[in-house]
Parts: sequence; C-alpha cells; structure tokens
Amino acid sequence: MYFEEGVLTMLMDHIGFGFLPQYPLLRIIGRLAFPIFAYEVSEGYFRTHDIEQYEKRLFLFALIAQIPYFLLFKKCEGDTLFTLLLAVLIIDKFQRKQYLQWLLVVGLASFIPLDYGWIGVALPILFYVGRDNSVLVGLSQAFAIILLAITLNWPLELAAYAGVLLSLWFHKHKLEFRLRKWLFYVFYPLHLVVLVFLRALVI
Repeated sequence: MYFEEGVLTMLMDHIGFGFLPQYPLLRIIGRLAFPIFAYEVSEGYFRTHDIEQYEKRLFLFALIAQIPYFLLFKKCEGDTLFTLLLAVLIIDKFQRKQYLQWLLVVGLASFIPLDYGWIGVALPILFYVGRDNSVLVGLSQAFAIILLAITLNWPLELAAYAGVLLSLWFHKHKLEFRLRKWLFYVFYPLHLVVLVFLRALVI
C-alpha cells in the first residue's frame, strides 16, 4: 500500500495541530494525507482477498482510535477510520446489490458527525468510480475539495488537492511502495495516544 506519504503528512499535520499551530505549513502539508488514504482505501477494495475482514479491521482500529482522537482534537465525531470505513461499506453494499443496507449506510454517513463529514466519505467513492478515468477523478475530486474548504470555512483545505494529484500519479505509474498490512492500522491509534500524552506533559 502507498501509506508512507499519507502517514508522514498526517503526522506532520497532527504535530502542527497539537504543538506548533504557529507554523501553518505543517497543516498545509498535512492536507495531503486524507486524499492519499481515500485513494488507498478505494484501491484496497479491489486488492483485498476478503472484504469482510478488511471492513472488520477498519472498524476495530476505528474503535481503538476513537478515544485518543477525541482527547487530541476535542471533537465529538467519528475519527478518520470511521469515515473511511463508511466509504468502503457504501462501495461494498452497492457492488453486492444490497440496496437497503446501502441506503442505511448512506444515511449514517450523511447524518452522523465524522472527520471530514460526508464529503470525506465521498472522496474514496470518487476514486473508486473513476478508477480508470483520471480526468473524471481529477474534476470530481476538485469539486469535492472546494466544497469541503467552503464547508469547513478553511481555505487551507484546498491544499488537499495536491494529495489527489499525488494519488493519481501513484495510480498511473503503478508504484509498489508497500507497508506491512497492519502497520498503518497500528500506527493511527498509537500516534494519537502518544501525541495526547506528550501534549499533557507539555501543557
């Protein structure tokens, strides 16, 4: 998987949020992370040999990460892995023609508070729908990210489009920079826990 760049930019973003807010460059670089994860989740749907295990893994680590996510960001919303999980479920239920369940998941994604909201759920789906059409992905993701920046009232979010372009480059060149399957799942909640403890020590 191509998580190296996503992990690094996410870590920089969270360090900028928790410790160095006076350096907005860290948050700008951090905008690249979520589109990269969105791309990888959509690709993971095609590559996995067991979609149910893939979904269970996302759910397990989303649960583990939820409390440290809340403690770090002080937001009553589902963490990033929950956002990605709902996107995978929407793709999966549609592919299996389980339309009633699909509608239920779409409803959940639309109404429950999530990191990046329903637009965040849409990003992996747009990568999935336009997998073989880079122009479609580029245009639809640009629209989604502009809408996200407007929704969040945060122009810096527009920098996320660089993550979309990087993901398209990964796909075009079929790069094979892979991490161990469990590394990202462990890293996500673990780095949140470490940052929460470090901030408690500093503050």
